[in-house]
Order: sequence, then structure tokens, then C-alpha cells
Amino acid sequence: MTLSKVQTAAWLEAFPEICSVDDATLRQLTRVAEITEVAQAKTIFREGGVSRHYFFILNGCVRVYKTMQTGREIVLYRIERGGTCMLTTATLLSAGRYPASAIAEVGTLLVQLSATDFRATFDRSRIFRDLVCSTLRKPVADIILLIERIALRNVDARLADWILQNDGIDSYVEISQRELAFQLGTAREVVSRRLKAFELNGWILRSRKRIQVVDRESLSTMALASIPRAKKYDITR
Repeated sequence: MTLSKVQTAAWLEAFPEICSVDDATLRQLTRVAEITEVAQAKTIFREGGVSRHYFFILNGCVRVYKTMQTGREIVLYRIERGGTCMLTTATLLSAGRYPASAIAEVGTLLVQLSATDFRATFDRSRIFRDLVCSTLRKPVADIILLIERIALRNVDARLADWILQNDGIDSYVEISQRELAFQLGTAREVVSRRLKAFELNGWILRSRKRIQVVDRESLSTMALASIPRAKKYDITR
């Protein structure tokens, strides 16, 4: 459905750069844009699919991921309020197909432009082009960081780092081993063995879908080490 005045105001608040386009372009954008509610866990696009819309996220979170030939999945980047999708931009401009997939991690509100309206506005408005290109920086940086982590750090270091980056109140992380394997781009069995080793070292305590940080200093050392090894238990076995 098309945007109401309230929804248009919310869109411009989340993406203030759009206000800088000329009045005619802004009127056209608000006339052709549509708002879409995406339920949690609903697929937004699939690998191999054709991009039919360009979208802006008003609220929620979209996870973009790649399914490997082994069946494992690895998170490429996430998009939250005020963000757009790098792969959608690339596929629209190249008339290509998606090299990855995306789902809504939570209920998500999108403002969408059809592929035709997106390309027409991109060609017509320099300010709109600048806005689209500026949104590419963060996902590109996320992917480079991901490649660096995978290439230069083993699973132990990445696991320790992830736990430290995501522990919440009372040093707990609420996550299943399956989801944690998904986050790290490895197998659940690998995560299970590494978590067991961490627990034997006294670094964490495990329970169902929960990890408690016990020894933050040792986890930090592991996360930063180039060739990490445990003090009490050889986790590379």
C-alpha cells in the first residue's frame, strides 16, 4: 500500500538525505513508494532470485546470509533502521541475480520502490544516487571484516570474540548452538566441542540455549590471539 502522510514523515526521518532531492523528485518518490510489513522469519529474497524492489528499512532487522555448498550458512551482514541492502542495489543496477538470501530477524517495516521507479530516480537525481551509494559503505566494511575473521582467525578466536561481543545482563548470552554455528559459519558439532573446551577451562558455564561468561580475561586473550591455545585443555584437538 502507498504511504500515508505519517508514514512518509517516518521515512524521511529515518532517511533525512531524501529531503535534499529536488521537490519534483521527492513528490514522485512519495507517490510511488509503498510500505510493507514483513513478519519475523519471512524470506525477503532468495539466492538466485531477481530483485524487483529497492527497500529502505524503517524499523526491524534483516539478515543477509549465504548458504554454502556444504549446507552451512554464514551471515554476511545485517540491515537495521536507516539502512538499505547492498546486494539489492547491486542486482538492480546490474540486472543480475541475488548471490545470497535475506530474512527478517524480527517484524520489519520496509518502504519499497519498484525496480523501474528505483532506476528512473537513480538516473534522474544525483542526490538520490549519492544516498544509495553512501549506504554501501557499512555492509562492504562488514563483509571485509567477516573475510578477515574467517581467513586470519580460527573458530576458537571467533567464538570467544562473539561471546564477548554479545554477552548481556549478568554476563549471559541467550543462543542455541545451532544459531551460534550459523553466526560463525561453521558446524554445530564444532561449536559444541569448542564450548565444551571453554567450559573445561573454566571460561564459561553452559546450559540449554545459554552461555555464561566466567573468565572474561581468558576469553579476551583467546579472541585476540593469532594462534590461540587453552591453558588447561588443548581445544585444537
